[in-house]
Amino acid sequence: PRRPRASPCSAHRRQRRIDPRRREADRPRRPASTMPLNVCVYASASSRTSERFMQEGRRLGRLIAERGHTLINGGGKIGGMGALNDGCHAAGGRVVCVIHEMFVVDGVEFSEA
Repeated sequence: PRRPRASPCSAHRRQRRIDPRRREADRPRRPASTMPLNVCVYASASSRTSERFMQEGRRLGRLIAERGHTLINGGGKIGGMGALNDGCHAAGGRVVCVIHEMFVVDGVEFSEA
């Protein structure tokens, strides 16, 4: 009897089951951007932001600084925005805060920018 032909989807699944690292290793890597970018990130400004998000925010801010990019956000110093700003600033990066004057009254703006 004839063996049924494998569909492209099942063949792909079989290939991935054999060695999933092989496909990742064969994938061409893009060179890192050599031109500095202005990276705008929207994030929370809440004191109830989870620690996991705070850690990732600091990590993202650090990565933006290490690559020579400028971080742009709403200028908060608490929550996700504060974590991004802290991470970028601690790594020697540049932070640009875009904050309306009416919000610069409660002391929760990032003053290191």
